[in-house]
Amino acid sequence: IRNNTFRENAHEVGRGDGFPTGAIYISEAGGDSRVAGPASIEIVGNWFKDNYNGITLWENADRFCNSPNNSSSDYCTLVAGFDQCDEGSISSQPNYDDCRWKTQNVDIHGNVFEIDRAAIDGCDENCGKNALFSNYGTSPDWSPYMGDVVEQAITFDQGNVFRDNTYIGSWRFVAFDIGNAMGWSDWRSSPYRQDAGSNQVDFIDVLPGHTFFDDIEWLKDEGITLGCNPPDNTRFCPEEDVSRGQMASFLSRAMDLPAAGSNVFEDDDGSTHEDNINRLAASGITLGCTASGRSFCPNEPVTRAQMASFLARAFDLPIASGDAFDDDDGSTHEDNIDRLAATGITHGCTADDASYCPAEPVSRGQMAGFLHRSDGYLPG
Repeated sequence: IRNNTFRENAHEVGRGDGFPTGAIYISEAGGDSRVAGPASIEIVGNWFKDNYNGITLWENADRFCNSPNNSSSDYCTLVAGFDQCDEGSISSQPNYDDCRWKTQNVDIHGNVFEIDRAAIDGCDENCGKNALFSNYGTSPDWSPYMGDVVEQAITFDQGNVFRDNTYIGSWRFVAFDIGNAMGWSDWRSSPYRQDAGSNQVDFIDVLPGHTFFDDIEWLKDEGITLGCNPPDNTRFCPEEDVSRGQMASFLSRAMDLPAAGSNVFEDDDGSTHEDNINRLAASGITLGCTASGRSFCPNEPVTRAQMASFLARAFDLPIASGDAFDDDDGSTHEDNIDRLAATGITHGCTADDASYCPAEPVSRGQMAGFLHRSDGYLPG
C-alpha cells in the first residue's frame, strides 16, 4: 500500500464501541514466504490526514481453523487443513502455528500520520491511535490459544513493525490488549519498541524542515510552551508576534520563577499572564513599559531590543567588550543587545550579522530560537 492519501475516514465507526478502527484495518492477514505473493505486507509513503484512527493491526484469538468462532467456516488456512486443526491435533507443531490466520509480517514505514483533533467531531480518548493488539482467548474450551497467547504473538513475535514514520499532532497507541493504550515514549520503549527512527511533531503548523522546528520542539519538550490554540494546543503559530504577556509566561516557565507576593502592574488585571508578569517583576527581569513603572503593556508585541533586555537580565549575562551591531547605537537596550551577541544567543537579523533590527517585533518562532540558544543559562 504505497503513496496514497487517506483523509477523514472512519469517523462514524470510530465513534462507536471504542474499538480503534483505522483508515487501514488489517485483520488476520499478513505475509508468509510459504505461499504465493510477497513475504510481508508493506505500508509505505502514505499520508494519513484527520482519520479517526490511523492503522489498526488486529487478530482474533478465538478465530482459527475449526473454531466455532471462525466466520470463514468453509476453508482452513493456506498452510493447514481441517484434519490438522481439530481438537486432537491442533496443540502440536506445526499445527499450533499453522491453524491460525495470523496478522504477521506487516511493515509500516515512511508514512505521515497527521491529526487535528479539533477538526474531527467527537474526537475523544479513542481518537488518534495506531494499534497492534488482540483479544484475550476464551473459547472454545479446547483452544490452545487461551489467555494472552495471541496477544503476545501479534505484539512481539509475528514481525509486525512500525518504523521511520512521522506523527503530527497528538497521537496515542494500543498494544497487546484493547485496554492497553499508551503515549509516545511507552510505545517506543521496552517492551514494545515500536516506531524506531520515527519522529513526533507536536504542532501541525511546524513540520520538519521549518527554520525553528528543533527550537519549538525543544520548547514543548521542556514544558515552556503548550501551544497557541488552547485547549487543543495543536498549533504553535510560529509566524505570529510574541506579546509581552506571552513573553512573561515563556520566561517564567523557562526560569521556574517563584510566585510573587504582590500585584505590580495596573494594566494586566484579568490577563492569563498576570501571575507570570508579577513573577518577572519580582525577579527584577522587567521594569514595566512606562516611566512610572505601573504598566506592563501585556498585549503589545515584544521588540527584538526588549527581548535582549529580558534575556540579559534573566540570565545575568556578562558585560560585552565590543559593539556587535551598527543599527542599535543610542538604544537604551544596546548594552543588553551586545551581551546577547557576545554569548551567541543572537547572531543578528541580516545575512552578514551586521544589524540587529532592534525595533522589529519578535515572532513566536524567533522567540523559540532565542530561548533554545539560552539553554545553557537556564536552571537545571
